[in-house]
Amino acid sequence: MIEPTLIQPTFVTHLPKELVPLAKLSPDDPTTVEVFECCINGQEIFPGLHRAVFPRRNHVDSTEGDGYISAMTTEAIKTAVQQRPFRPFSVRLADGSEIQIQSQDNVAVHPTGKTFVIFEPDGGYRIVDIPLVTDMSVH
Repeated sequence: MIEPTLIQPTFVTHLPKELVPLAKLSPDDPTTVEVFECCINGQEIFPGLHRAVFPRRNHVDSTEGDGYISAMTTEAIKTAVQQRPFRPFSVRLADGSEIQIQSQDNVAVHPTGKTFVIFEPDGGYRIVDIPLVTDMSVH
């Protein structure tokens, strides 16, 4: 891997498909998969990937072009994150779990708009696929 050579903050966006078999194939190069990993000082800080997905049918009628079916739009999440003054909000995921976002400093939307990162109080973080968000409540 190249991580040990990446000292300056660097986003890795493609890897050989053999390294991440569940990631989405790159439309530009079928030998690679789409990932997003932030590497700093030789260490992977924020690992992430675009999962390989298959079209599905359910009650949600918003379909993005890449096969994702999204109950919550990227714009709705971005609006909640960027709202001034910031208002805490929570999101519910397809598995029924709920995540609280208490501060604007605790959340960031990935530039692709398909995921967002939630920084947890204990120093950990969660990367959430926006298509898995089924509901959002602003407090």
